[in-house]
Amino acid sequence: MSKNLRIIHLLAIVLALTAFARPASGQTVSVSVKGVPLRDAIPMIERQTGYNFFYSTALPDMETPVTVELKDKRIEQVLEVLFSGLRIEYRVRENKQIVLTPKTTKEKLPPPTVRGIITDGSGVPVIGATVLVVGTNNGVVSGADGSYSIAVQSPDDVLRFSFLGCEPRRIRVGNRTVIDVVLSEQENALEEVVVVAYGVQKKANMSGAVASVNFEEAGEKRALTNISAGLQGVSAGLLAMQSSGEPGADQAAVTIRGMGTLNNSSPLVVIDGIVGSMDDVNPNDVATMSVLKDAASSAIYGSRAANGVILITTKQGRQGRSRITYNGRAGFQRVSVPIDVVDNYVVYMNTINRATLNAGNVAPFGQEIIDEWAANSASNPTVYPNTDWFGATFRNAFIQEHNVQAAGGSQSVNYLVSLGYMQNDGTMRKTGYDRYSFRANVSADVTKWLRLNAVVNGNHGIQKGVDVSTTMSSLGNASPGTLPQAPDGRFGGEWAPGGNVQANNIFAGLASYDKKTRTTKLNGKLGFDITFARNLKWYNNFAVTGTLLSTSQMNYPNIEIWDFKNDAVLITTGTTQTQLSETYAKSYGLIVDSYLQYDVLPHIEDHGLSLTAGYNQEYNYYHDSYIQALDVLSADTDVLNAATTPSKITGTSTDSAVRSFFGRVNYDYRGRYIFEANFRADGSSRFAKGNRWGYFPSFSAAWRISEEPFLKDAAGGWLDNLKVRASWGQLGNNSVGDYATQLIYTRRSNVFGDTAVSGAGITAIVNEGLKWETTTMTNVGVDLSLFRTRFNLSVDLFHKQTEDILVRTKIPGVFGGMDAPFRNAGQVRNRGIEIEAGWHDKIGKFEYAVSANYSYVRNKVLKYQGNVPAYSGQRILLEGYGIWDYYVREVEGIATQEKIDEMLADGYVFYPSTPRPGDFIYKDQQQEGEEGYKIINDGDRVIKGSSYPKHFFGFTLSANWQGIDFSALFSGVAGVSQYLNGTWYTNVLKNGSVINKKFLGAWSYDNPTSRIPAITTDDGGRNTVANDFWLQDASYLKLRNLTVGYTLPQKWFSPLISRCRVYFSGENLLTFTKFEGLDPETGSTSNYPNMKRYMFGVSITF
Repeated sequence: MSKNLRIIHLLAIVLALTAFARPASGQTVSVSVKGVPLRDAIPMIERQTGYNFFYSTALPDMETPVTVELKDKRIEQVLEVLFSGLRIEYRVRENKQIVLTPKTTKEKLPPPTVRGIITDGSGVPVIGATVLVVGTNNGVVSGADGSYSIAVQSPDDVLRFSFLGCEPRRIRVGNRTVIDVVLSEQENALEEVVVVAYGVQKKANMSGAVASVNFEEAGEKRALTNISAGLQGVSAGLLAMQSSGEPGADQAAVTIRGMGTLNNSSPLVVIDGIVGSMDDVNPNDVATMSVLKDAASSAIYGSRAANGVILITTKQGRQGRSRITYNGRAGFQRVSVPIDVVDNYVVYMNTINRATLNAGNVAPFGQEIIDEWAANSASNPTVYPNTDWFGATFRNAFIQEHNVQAAGGSQSVNYLVSLGYMQNDGTMRKTGYDRYSFRANVSADVTKWLRLNAVVNGNHGIQKGVDVSTTMSSLGNASPGTLPQAPDGRFGGEWAPGGNVQANNIFAGLASYDKKTRTTKLNGKLGFDITFARNLKWYNNFAVTGTLLSTSQMNYPNIEIWDFKNDAVLITTGTTQTQLSETYAKSYGLIVDSYLQYDVLPHIEDHGLSLTAGYNQEYNYYHDSYIQALDVLSADTDVLNAATTPSKITGTSTDSAVRSFFGRVNYDYRGRYIFEANFRADGSSRFAKGNRWGYFPSFSAAWRISEEPFLKDAAGGWLDNLKVRASWGQLGNNSVGDYATQLIYTRRSNVFGDTAVSGAGITAIVNEGLKWETTTMTNVGVDLSLFRTRFNLSVDLFHKQTEDILVRTKIPGVFGGMDAPFRNAGQVRNRGIEIEAGWHDKIGKFEYAVSANYSYVRNKVLKYQGNVPAYSGQRILLEGYGIWDYYVREVEGIATQEKIDEMLADGYVFYPSTPRPGDFIYKDQQQEGEEGYKIINDGDRVIKGSSYPKHFFGFTLSANWQGIDFSALFSGVAGVSQYLNGTWYTNVLKNGSVINKKFLGAWSYDNPTSRIPAITTDDGGRNTVANDFWLQDASYLKLRNLTVGYTLPQKWFSPLISRCRVYFSGENLLTFTKFEGLDPETGSTSNYPNMKRYMFGVSITF
């Protein structure tokens, strides 16, 4: 029996040996190892393939990171890739055994150093590229001319060449002593690292809705006066609209995913980890910007992240030889969209006469003065002017900017120092802005476990300004028959018989006062990072922000306005006394950030788990004072002590504080299944005890379908990334002022019985039950990359609902004029879609790229005072509609006498009065049998037209060929209206005010087909009640920027200059719109117009 068992045992062994005796090359295996040390990679490959490795742990290069991604390959092919460039030989034996031994070589050792030049695809030297001997700590950085020199030990040494934004390269030394390298632009966008809240993440591993904007090129190429203006059209979901072009006050209003609240909708801005204002940063100092759009990416910022977050990362120094970069540009600017007004006084007088007769009054101008003006205006323009007041007030203006940066570093210390100067001469007379800025970023590795970093930045601005709203209003009340200023300096008036002697002379108005504002801002941050272990770090930041502001204004009395025909003073304007007013304001903030980051599973199997936990505290203080004094001795003594009487002294102070705790968990499995959870608790001093703390969680998950084996097999290499992601979270808002829950007293009159007594009184009713606004957001998105990331597409759908919105509601007048309390009484919903797509490629030496983004956002008020609407001009706030939609009558046509008689005979009643020929006829919105039928009044108004864009978009074209670069950026909005009816645009004319040329074509008996109402000087409100004729489509498409540059060949310069680029850059060069006002982006005609800029510049790196 035992003999038979031995025979069976032997037969089993023979069969097994026969089965395993087939050559290994006949089998295929699949291996996935990403960036782990060889020592850890070998056990992973054993598990994935079934092969066993035999080796000594003392083998060289065992700590070298390796990456192998192969499917259905022979084991020899896998090993060839695995050990490429390493000093290890392998031998595949039977029974799936692999033996590893040190590599032997008979090659002659090279000289002790290898040298070369590193250039980019255009042949430009790459400064600061890293050259590293793989598997060692031996590394150097390329110099200003792209050169490097590094010691090697063996012909088998492998050099790794890398630079930010370029594809790294590995080259075996062999017997070469000179190795020149060309680094190509990095095509694998999936490896891009994106700055997120309290850290960075690979773009491929992100589960939230985050957009990354490379601002470094924009800062160098574009003629930007501030950062916010550079955000127009660069990212889906991000809308930046510049409502003013005033120098020093030309920041854009930025929103992310629409108006989500009835309060401030501006996003939170974080600069190098510290909360701040984006326009405090010189655009030339910015490296990247990240836009956090959904709750998952921004919830860790809690209470102030309901409107999204913009993270700004400034440029840093890098290891290597110091480099100095100068970027300077200069050019001119003018109003981008001027208004065309009547500037011929003869036409003006005839038009005013016609409008006055239409109103049933006597024409003011006689034919004699009209003929006199026509005969003499060409030969004597001083006495008989034809003034284009818009063109006279706004001129072409000079603008220049200069920036110098010095950066460099060693293995332990990196630094960057930046200095900037900008001069922006305003196009409106007596306006302008000079800005001086500086920045210093320094980091130092004090020990292996301690890293210090320090940031100091600031700017000083000097703004020469005017009261823009008053000036624009005065400009609308000016006549072409007034000379701005004679050669001898005197100011002209409207002397013509029948003219309005009170018509404004803008030049005289601007001469009646001088105003200057000085603003100094200084911010500092000191941080230290402690590394307890490779996977455990503690980050700490302490920051101080400060602002000092002073404004001084001197008003001058008795400005004479002259009648140049009779050489006599017409009137005297200005104040009756010399007035000096001064405003002083100061503010500061104290910020503490401290957080731990722990990588729980670094390189363990296929799992990644990291934890973040931290604490934040902020304190903000503000104080201002205002002093006005009368009868200053002279304009040269602009000090308060030179005044006879101080007439007014006021001042305020406020402070607030926030304390927060936050945490985050990140998990991924093989970069395929990704999960993130965030939590933040915020306590605010703005709320009463019991309601101070708000709690804001978020969760997000992503599935990289492209990493699934079944899709990798089918894709055939053309699919780089396919990821679906979803997120949910809650955010907060505390925009109620610093003392909304506390009683505030001020000096006021209080009535006791029948007597008014001066004393302290309460300014507003308070509500101690106020709590945080809460925004709940859900986001679903898809990311797709194809053809080695040449094509990229992202699509996001979002639902955003804000509840407990903080609003003031109406109260009865019996409360004595006190302000109403804030209540958590509103609810708003935003829904939308965002799409971003881009393609980039290279054909020989020609590189090109095209990208586009589109957003649709629609807001709706779900709760606000029930069915009781609130009004603001022609707009309405009502449940079930958008935030402040327009509420207007609908115009059916222009009235004729026949139409008026027909409607009156049919029983129609008109409010505010019966129309006349040339007036509007409004649509009756009621049907027969309904209340209000045949009564034309404000009950016939309908809600139409959104005051906020529903669609916004942008697209970019760029190209580069042999040093010549080109880029064009377009952006626009659609689905938005603006109400345009005022001095600059009306059929109700006023003698002494401007006339828009459009109304020269108004309805008349000679022009009965016109759709423009008849001109008049008094229509009794019949045509100026809120109606849709004045409601215009404010959609637009703008060529935001056009840049053409040329990088001169480096051989043209001495080794001192490593790069020189010259360029032209234009801003707002073209605007396509149906809007007939100043600028659809500016909106109001009381705002400073936006600018069109033409700049020439040079960028030199030493």
